[in-house]
Amino acid sequence: MGGDLTIDLGSTFTMNYQNPPGDQRMTAAVTVLGNVSNSGTLTLSTKSGGDLVVGGNWTRASTFTPNGRQVEFNGSSDQTITVSGGETFDDLRVNKSSGKLIFANDGAVNNTLTLTQ
Repeated sequence: MGGDLTIDLGSTFTMNYQNPPGDQRMTAAVTVLGNVSNSGTLTLSTKSGGDLVVGGNWTRASTFTPNGRQVEFNGSSDQTITVSGGETFDDLRVNKSSGKLIFANDGAVNNTLTLTQ
């Protein structure tokens, strides 16, 4: 996905769908080249591979459900995670060729933190 991913208040971005019924969960990562701004609901896939790759900043003011999936930050300049009260990831990967990943608030990783570069 080029550009930014913006989820407005009252909106939902879910990496699973059940219409038509069946196992329709995403098994490929969604790559956002720009910023992720979530004022609604962001839910990652429950299937292996249904991860989120972020090239810009991460701002959340509402609901984020990682479902055991990985969020990767891979921008080539400084990236900031801004969440009132802090952010919790299930799996976090920092894969940056340059720049820093900055937590503007507290942060936690439930399972695996991978520092690639």
